[in-house]
Amino acid sequence: MAKRPFFARVSQAARVLFGRPQASTYRGATTSRLTDDWYPALLSADQALKADGRLLRARSRQLFRDNAHMAGYGMALRDNVVGPDACGIGVQARNTLTDGRPGFDRGLNQYLEERFGAWCMPEVCSADGRDSFGDLTRLYVTTLAMDGEVLWRELPGFDNEFGYAIQILDADQLDDSLNRPPTDVQNEIRQGVEVDQYNRAVAYWMWTVHPSEWGRKKERIRVPATELHHDFVKGRPGQTRGIPWLTPALFAWKMLDGYTEAEVVQARLAAAAGGFFTATGEDAALFAEENEAATEGPKPMVTMDLEPGLARQLPPGLHYEGIDPTHPNGNFAQFQKAILRMVARAGGTSYTTLSGDFENTNYSSGRMGLLPERDFYRFVAHFVTTRFNRPIYLHWLTFGSLSGALRLPSPTVSGLSAHAWEYRGWPWIDPLNDIQANERKLRLGLTSRQRLCAELGLDFEDVLEELKAENDLATAAGVDVSGIELTGRVTSQGAPPGVGTDENGNPIDANGNPVQVDENGSPVDPAHAAAADQAATDQLRSQIETYGIAVRAGSITPQTEDEDAFRQMLGLPPASAATRAAWAKDKGTRRPITLTPPEGAPRPAPFGATPADTSGDPGTDNGNGKSAHTLNRIVRAR
Repeated sequence: MAKRPFFARVSQAARVLFGRPQASTYRGATTSRLTDDWYPALLSADQALKADGRLLRARSRQLFRDNAHMAGYGMALRDNVVGPDACGIGVQARNTLTDGRPGFDRGLNQYLEERFGAWCMPEVCSADGRDSFGDLTRLYVTTLAMDGEVLWRELPGFDNEFGYAIQILDADQLDDSLNRPPTDVQNEIRQGVEVDQYNRAVAYWMWTVHPSEWGRKKERIRVPATELHHDFVKGRPGQTRGIPWLTPALFAWKMLDGYTEAEVVQARLAAAAGGFFTATGEDAALFAEENEAATEGPKPMVTMDLEPGLARQLPPGLHYEGIDPTHPNGNFAQFQKAILRMVARAGGTSYTTLSGDFENTNYSSGRMGLLPERDFYRFVAHFVTTRFNRPIYLHWLTFGSLSGALRLPSPTVSGLSAHAWEYRGWPWIDPLNDIQANERKLRLGLTSRQRLCAELGLDFEDVLEELKAENDLATAAGVDVSGIELTGRVTSQGAPPGVGTDENGNPIDANGNPVQVDENGSPVDPAHAAAADQAATDQLRSQIETYGIAVRAGSITPQTEDEDAFRQMLGLPPASAATRAAWAKDKGTRRPITLTPPEGAPRPAPFGATPADTSGDPGTDNGNGKSAHTLNRIVRAR
């Protein structure tokens, strides 16, 4: 009998002495031949990033630079988080009146917003004079995703009107190779970041130029944390440096890049459609004799150029065999979609946005995909305004006041710093339904006009001012713009703008004509009321039509309650005794007479023809003197 291998005998002895190892409680901790290559190291966030951070950053930048989908991802972030404005995410000054009256100080707020807009210009806000504040914010967002971190500095006392500017630096200038343990007399340094005992940044060890720029004087200096900002989205406690956002998908994306390149090359070869010349047996001997007699010296290789529409005669003894590489592969598109879906999840965006593929997207699936994507954009926008925009605005107030560029009513700038940020909004594919839904929310008190404007990326005060200016301009020109409802509610304090009252307190217009008001006392525009009535009529007609289609399709069995409900909505009298009797014949669930006439009743005339006289037929009576066939044609004629 053959002796068992040494390690097998040792393993058996260990089981005899110590028993079998305890099975894992969690399946994810199972150790078997299927998980032999799955032994991740338990490292701190900084230890895991120390060896790989620089390479991850370089690979992420290369894909952002060379890969079309990755470049599109960066553009989608930039456009949806910041938008195209020169000031980036707009600021709303929110200072209130200081004289005890409620409300905002519109004059002061408008002044601050205009002056901040002047500072946002390229020649003022950026240290190099090339980028507007919107450009810098877009660069901030793109760098945050690509590198996983952003370094930027404030420049107080800068040579411009406001005495203040900013500068974005390359993350490579933060020396991630510099590490130092803590001692009693000095702080710890983690990948170039000097931290205290609570891991709070105290200073940054920066190269004066980019490490790759040889030939320039390079020096590492210590920059206090009060002069430099280091922003990144933290993924683990104790993390000191940022990680590129698409790190989980970098490997798969690079493999897809290579696979796509190979398929493109193979498709190009297939389009060329080359081939080989072959010769066997007697044909080979014949070709050898012909070639020997025709040439002297080394025998040349036989080649032939192929041209469209041209037929050539082959040399004696040769046969042509074409190459037909079938590329791209039939599974290429599905494989590419699978990888792009995975990458899209890692980047917080939807597959359609990342790929630009709307082939199998409908309204519902597109909207469902956009909802979490827009939530991600809002998260990024909130991060940007908290870590980048907010400190810039507050310090701009301080240094602008010190430089004399801002003439403020109070020497205490902190009392004038109330503000909010206007995130950009996104219109939906079906705006009519969204507008109608917003109208119902307003009636139910579930939202406000200011909140609705914010969802669209608009300033409510700006909208009001534009509407007022538009109305004043139209009034001066004698143009009616009553399609926009600008009137307020009539209260005991007086009538809304443009509405007066007669001697009895009834509302009248500027010409003394009575004005119609609703139950709340608000003026009703006749055109608006007519449009609302028409909308209600269309909605009722649509309900009737939908019900009729469902009945004819057999999806709904008519009930007595259905007729009662429709009669009430249409303002018709209750059903007659004859109609009740017809319903009772089938125990309250009879089929509609438009499909099955009662016995002895003439069949309905074809659509568009004059119906037969059915006045004596109790089965067709609808309680209002109209035939059911006539009502059916009215519904179908819509």
